[in-house]
Amino acid sequence: MSRAAFDDRINAIEEKNQRLALGVEYRIGADGLIEARPRRRMTRRPPFRGIAMVLTAALGLKAALFIGMGEATYEARRADLVVGNRAEQVAAWLMQPDPAVRGVALAVTLFSR
Repeated sequence: MSRAAFDDRINAIEEKNQRLALGVEYRIGADGLIEARPRRRMTRRPPFRGIAMVLTAALGLKAALFIGMGEATYEARRADLVVGNRAEQVAAWLMQPDPAVRGVALAVTLFSR
């Protein structure tokens, strides 16, 4: 074994030991040997899947209300919210029938026939 290869191996062992100091997972291999592996570090990232699910559910709720009530009734109820307190005004703004809701409503009515 050359000196460079030996040094690389020593450096790899030292790095693994430093990572093992932060946390260890033990696994049993197919040959029955117990191996210590460094615990994977969890990275912080925004929950994109959860946010997408909430937005999809909100769109579905708006579309279901829009289809169930009909456009005229939906707009009349939304108009009642516009003249209410600040929370009702925010709800009225959120419940505006946007193009996505109208598209879902049109698709549901076309495919339900």
